[in-house]
Amino acid sequence: MQLAVLPETVTDLRFTARQPGTFLVECNKICGVGHSEMRTQLVAETQDQFAAWLASQSSSVVQPAGSAQASSPLAQGRQVFQLNGCAACHTLKDVGASGTIGPDLDGIGTLAAQQIKDPSYKGHATTAQDRIREAIVSPYTYIPPGFQANVMPGNFGQTIKPDDLDALVSYLAAQK
Repeated sequence: MQLAVLPETVTDLRFTARQPGTFLVECNKICGVGHSEMRTQLVAETQDQFAAWLASQSSSVVQPAGSAQASSPLAQGRQVFQLNGCAACHTLKDVGASGTIGPDLDGIGTLAAQQIKDPSYKGHATTAQDRIREAIVSPYTYIPPGFQANVMPGNFGQTIKPDDLDALVSYLAAQK
C-alpha cells in the first residue's frame, strides 16, 4: 500500500487488516531531512486483543489539553507539545525532548524576539509570542540557519485547536 502526502495537507489512510500482526510502515521516497527516521509500525489485532489493550491504556493515558489534568495554561501547553509529536523533531529539555531535525526550542522565548530582527525574517510578528505562533502555523516565514525549508508541516494551524495553540504558544514563550 502506498500513499503520497503533500506539505501543509492532512492525509488519512484507512484500511481493514486481513490478519493480526505487526507491520513496518516507512517512507519509500528520498524526501528530505529526516527521511531515514520516517518509520513506525502498525499493529493489527483481533477485536478482543484490541479491547484488552484499550482497557489497559485508559489508566495511563495523558489527558487531552484543556482537561482537568491541565492545571494551568503552561501545563496545558506542555501537554499540547507532547501530544502533537513536537519532540520527534525538536529539543526541549523541559519535556526531555532531544530531536535534531528542527531547531532547539530551549530559550525560544528569548530567541523568537531576536528572529524578528533578522534580515532574512519574512513574517509580520512584532512580539516573541506572535513569532512563536507564526513559527507553528506558518513555519517558512523564517528558517533558522542550519535548517531546511519544507520540513516542518505547515498545517498545525488547522490541526491544533485554537485554545491548545494559545496554550502551546504561552508554554514555549516561557522557555527562556
